[in-house]
Amino acid sequence: MLGIIRNKMIAPLPLAQGSFPERMKRSRELNNAFFEEIKDSFTHREIDPKNFLKKLKKIIPENIKAKVIDLADIEDEKKPSIYFDINSRKRFSGYKIILPFNRWSKKIELSKTSTFMHETQHLFDFMLNPKIIKRRINLVNNSNSPSESLDYYINEIYISKNFNKKKLKNFLKQKTPNEQIDFLQFCRYQLLTEQNAYKHSNPYQRKIEKIYKKEINYNADLTKYGAFQFTKKIKYIENLLSGIIQCQREQHKIRYSKNSVL
Repeated sequence: MLGIIRNKMIAPLPLAQGSFPERMKRSRELNNAFFEEIKDSFTHREIDPKNFLKKLKKIIPENIKAKVIDLADIEDEKKPSIYFDINSRKRFSGYKIILPFNRWSKKIELSKTSTFMHETQHLFDFMLNPKIIKRRINLVNNSNSPSESLDYYINEIYISKNFNKKKLKNFLKQKTPNEQIDFLQFCRYQLLTEQNAYKHSNPYQRKIEKIYKKEINYNADLTKYGAFQFTKKIKYIENLLSGIIQCQREQHKIRYSKNSVL
C-alpha cells in the first residue's frame, strides 16, 4: 500500500527518462539492488525498521529525505504496519510505504520478504513514472467526489476476478470524456504496476529462504495473483481507452474544420 502525502509528485529527470518499459526495467533493477543490500541484514529472522530504512537510503536518490513514522501513530489493531515516509522538499512531495511487522518485537520478519519487496517495487515504479501519480492526483483534484473513482478501482477493478464490463461502461457514462480518460489511464497504470510488483516480488521470498535455510524450517506461502487477470484487464482497458481517445480526436477535427470555414 502506498499513499500520496501532498499534491505534487516530480521525479528526478535522470531517473524518469526513457520509454515506459525502460523505466519499469530500471525500477526492477533498483528493487533488486535493494534486495542485495538487505538480504544479509536479518538477525534471528528479523530486521529493525531503522536498519531497513538505512538500506533503502543507499538505493534511493540522495535528494530524497526518508524517515520512519512513529509506530504509535499508525498502529492498526487489525493489520499492524510500518510507514516509511520518504519526502523531499525539492523534488518529491512524498511516499508512504506500509509494511507488516511483528507486533511484539516491532521488527520486520523474514517471512514477509515477498510483501516488503512488493511494496518497495511500487516505490521504485512510482518514482520512475511520475505520470502514474499525476493521474491519481487528477482523479482526486478534478472530481466532485474525490474518493468515487479510487473506490471504484479498489472495489470493482482491482479484484481477484475479472471486472463487470457493463458496470464499468455505466460508470464511465457519468463522466466527461476527459474524466473517462484520466480514470482509465489511472486504472491501466495501477494494474501494470501491480502486475509488475506481484510477478517480481515472489521470487525474492524463495531467495531469502535459501540464504537462511539453516535458520528456518519453512517455506512461506507465495501470493497467487493469477485470479486478478491483470493481462486481460489491461488489454480491455487499453482498447476502451483507445476508442475514447480516437472519438475525441475526431470530434476535435470536426470542430476545427467548422471554425476554419467560419
